[in-house]
Amino acid sequence: CNILESLGAITNSSCGLHVHVDASGLSLDQIKNICKGWIKYESTIDSFVMPSRRENVNYCCKRNALRFTSEAEAFRQIDATNTLDDLIRLMNPQENRYFKLNLTALWRHGTIEFRQHQGTVKYEEIDKWIRFCLNFVEVAKKANMRVAKIEMTPEESAKRFFKLITQCYQVNADLCSYYRNRRRQLAA
Repeated sequence: CNILESLGAITNSSCGLHVHVDASGLSLDQIKNICKGWIKYESTIDSFVMPSRRENVNYCCKRNALRFTSEAEAFRQIDATNTLDDLIRLMNPQENRYFKLNLTALWRHGTIEFRQHQGTVKYEEIDKWIRFCLNFVEVAKKANMRVAKIEMTPEESAKRFFKLITQCYQVNADLCSYYRNRRRQLAA
């Protein structure tokens, strides 16, 4: 990354940083929980990335949650799937990989692909996003994802998200601090 930066390498809004996390040891229930966690916190995760990778702005990383009428409906449909193939087709309809959370990579690579981050040559951004994706999988496979009882503001959702990953699962504090700061910087 240092060499790329020293040579003047740049990215633009059409570039993405895609991270594949090995899913070979994950059960169907754990992958369902990862999907529920993603649906639940997708808007919060949007706040960590550039506006060109948020909501449903970019064709190459569409919003998974928009497939469902509500969080409760998403959780119901995810829980109703009986096979990995059914879950993949639910989260990535028509076997379309261009969603922020891409499960079609399970068929080809045995991985869960996170497509949301913008392209970058900055080592810290790459390192933190890889660590975030790995930690997200670890937290989601252990957490008991439930439908929120009340509608949360983006700030309440972010607060709950950071509390979940730091207090319950001891995710490295510097990673949480980095993303809290990133949210503030990108909101400006």
